[in-house]
Amino acid sequence: MKFGSLPQAFKGLKIVQISDIHTGSFDNHAAVAHGIQRALDQNADIILFTGDLVNNHADEVDPKYQEIYARLKAPMGCIPRLATTITAIMCTGLLPRIK
Repeated sequence: MKFGSLPQAFKGLKIVQISDIHTGSFDNHAAVAHGIQRALDQNADIILFTGDLVNNHADEVDPKYQEIYARLKAPMGCIPRLATTITAIMCTGLLPRIK
């Protein structure tokens, strides 16, 4: 997208937005991994989460999903929607350590 009034500091910034994965609705790790890889393939400067990673409970994110989501990295970081606690944990790199 191009904006004529965009501040110079934002010119060239590449953002990937991920929203409403709702992990508990899926049982196909490969399909979710494919979506995450598509996001990574964009080589974004920053990744923004704007929706729910889970439906109801953090335990919907099983160890395999933890491994998949832990791959999300961007030079400027992975910024969660603050109300989505499990996303915040995942983006800080803590999720793979939760038992």
